Amino acid sequence: MPISFHCETCRGSIRVADGSEGELTRCPECFSIVPVPFEKRKTTKQAKQTAPADDPLGIEGDIQSRWDEVYPDAQPIEEPEPSANPFTYEPPQPLPEKPTELPERETLTPEQVAQKLTQLALATSVLLLASTLSTLCIAALLGFWVYMVVSTSSYRFTPILLGVLIAVILAMHLVTLRFLFEARFRRDYSRSVIGTSLSLIPLLNLAAVLSFPYSFWGLILLAKPQVRMHFRGEGDELDYLYQEQFERRRQRLVFVANLLFMGCCLFAVLLTMATWILASAMIANGVQGKYELLTLVAMTLMTFLHLGTIFGLHEARSFGNRRWGLTGMILSIIPICNIPGILLFPLSIWGILLLMTPKMRTQFRSHWDRMTE
Repeated sequence: MPISFHCETCRGSIRVADGSEGELTRCPECFSIVPVPFEKRKTTKQAKQTAPADDPLGIEGDIQSRWDEVYPDAQPIEEPEPSANPFTYEPPQPLPEKPTELPERETLTPEQVAQKLTQLALATSVLLLASTLSTLCIAALLGFWVYMVVSTSSYRFTPILLGVLIAVILAMHLVTLRFLFEARFRRDYSRSVIGTSLSLIPLLNLAAVLSFPYSFWGLILLAKPQVRMHFRGEGDELDYLYQEQFERRRQRLVFVANLLFMGCCLFAVLLTMATWILASAMIANGVQGKYELLTLVAMTLMTFLHLGTIFGLHEARSFGNRRWGLTGMILSIIPICNIPGILLFPLSIWGILLLMTPKMRTQFRSHWDRMTE
């Protein structure tokens, strides 16, 4: 049966063959392209719902079972409660309640954290001292072995094997000593734990028989999260306690650099005055001998060395260039470059140790200049 419909543009009549629903066709009057619509389905009327009173079987009233007259005392079976197990009719068991409160975590006050850090420094210092003494004993034993082998010319297999064994033990002691150094200055956390653990082994630390309580004490302190965060790389966000400790170190460095700077400036002025006096005397009286000339040259050279030391110490006290500051600290130990260095050399060594601190490096202007390049 063909499908007949109207064009959407000119409302003209279009007739196409049956089965072309959804296809495109052209209107014969306006030549526009129009889609062929689908034929509307005829809806069937639903049967009218009959009322309960119009039951064709003539059943009226409540529906009763045919077994009620046979078993009048029978009671309907109660439906079982839903259960998790489909094969049983047991009531479901209540689920165990989860604890609403989490276990309390050990928290330490800033004063307790500072106390733990002090205890860790004490324990690692004792272990470091014991390991150092053990290493020195092993090194002395190795030196004695070399002396005995060379003096007796005994190059047999057994003495050589004994010497190799002593050398291996010495190398193990050096490894333990290196890792304990990390624990003492709170640098790498994993190496600190390894070094404290190695200090329990007598083969790696001869003093382990006496110092093992400090090893256990150090491991217990290293397991504290509040202690771990003070190691390098474990807690770069320094809390205020560590920041106060760092500020104290910074003030100490400034104090040491200022003291050395003033002492070097004072003697540089004195050297300059002495050089001018000697030069004036030589000009007025003439050169009496080569020793006077050498003295003048030496005093002039020492004056310039003092000026270089002053420049380096100024860089250290003003946190300018770190390399120049470190050079000035090293030159302040040499009496030729700093005459009061004979008495103040402990301060120079202290300043060098403070300058070698990794965190102190970030305070210098040269560090930030390299970071921003």
